[in-house]
Amino acid sequence: MNYLFVNQSITILLILVYIITSSITTFDKRLIQARKAGAIPASDPMLPSWVAGVYWIHYPLMVLMLIINWQFALGLIITGFLCEVFPVWETIGNILMSRFRQKT
Repeated sequence: MNYLFVNQSITILLILVYIITSSITTFDKRLIQARKAGAIPASDPMLPSWVAGVYWIHYPLMVLMLIINWQFALGLIITGFLCEVFPVWETIGNILMSRFRQKT
């Protein structure tokens, strides 16, 4: 019984971290794409440099989830891809990172 609770707690924690890292990485990608396309001016502030560390958390997290429960992880990754195609992650990332974007 205790093992089941620990396993569920770890899974819920991994899901929350996955949502946060997916949102931040997708928002950062969209900002970079918009700057390259000229949709936002070059003087518009980018995200802080520590956001690059979130990329280093995001991809090993997906591998860890695949190791723990591959069926659930594949479903979560597919759902995450759909949230990336539709602007769900971008919106959540914008909300999460609004405090860290430097104002001009």
